[in-house]
Amino acid sequence: MDFLCDKILKLKDMENHYLKKENIFFPYLEKKGGHLNCIPVMWSIHDDIRIAFKIIKGIRVKGEKESGELFSVIGELFFSMYAMIFREELILYPAAIEVFEEYEWENMYNESFDIGFSFIIPPLKRKMRKVTDRGTDESELIDLGTGKMDIHSLKLMLNHLPVDITFVDKNDRVVYFSSPEGRIFTRSKSIIGREVKNCHPPKSVKSVEKILKSFKNGSSTKESFRINYDNKYILIEYFAIRDSDGNYNGTLEVSMDITEINKLKGEKRLLADADS
Repeated sequence: MDFLCDKILKLKDMENHYLKKENIFFPYLEKKGGHLNCIPVMWSIHDDIRIAFKIIKGIRVKGEKESGELFSVIGELFFSMYAMIFREELILYPAAIEVFEEYEWENMYNESFDIGFSFIIPPLKRKMRKVTDRGTDESELIDLGTGKMDIHSLKLMLNHLPVDITFVDKNDRVVYFSSPEGRIFTRSKSIIGREVKNCHPPKSVKSVEKILKSFKNGSSTKESFRINYDNKYILIEYFAIRDSDGNYNGTLEVSMDITEINKLKGEKRLLADADS
């Protein structure tokens, strides 16, 4: 039984493929005009597959010798995975071929390296022509109210914070995300400009819309969640961003791995205090 579980769990490498669809392919397709009905359906199937792997992993951990549940879940898993392949080959890819231009395929290809590949030797990344934004001077100082920083230093600071940050503007569009080392949740540049509700699994959309509505009408200023994700204990917080007049200007999402923090007890003073 353990051997069978181990073999099935190797299929979990398909996660990279699903993540690329959700964070790169779907955003590009949405920008082509029209939210295809197949997108939320496919994302739901992705989640069904993830749940099946989680159940199989649980059975493997318990070390059950015989399990009718295991064979039932394996059947559901293969049905979902093959249904996904069918939808991709007959619906998703033919639609994409009709609307995407060559440079868009190239961009998606290069963004894929940030997530990884499933069951293949990673291909070579193509060298893309670097486009210089002449309107941006990274040495220019930005007044932050309590200090001034150049753009280069500001980027470094944001990407060295021990949290994932995503900012959604007042129109519910993603306009920024940080790129810290070991980011918790997958993000790609394709999501910039995307409606934030489309960046979440279909089952979470209503919750996202409820939070945004409460921020906009002023009934709430903060929402907090804690989840177990990828063997980590994650704190996810949403903050309503308002200007000095109280006008809603957007939402800040902050995610942090608190696995080790949750284990802390007692005090640990500064080294200077410890030596004194």
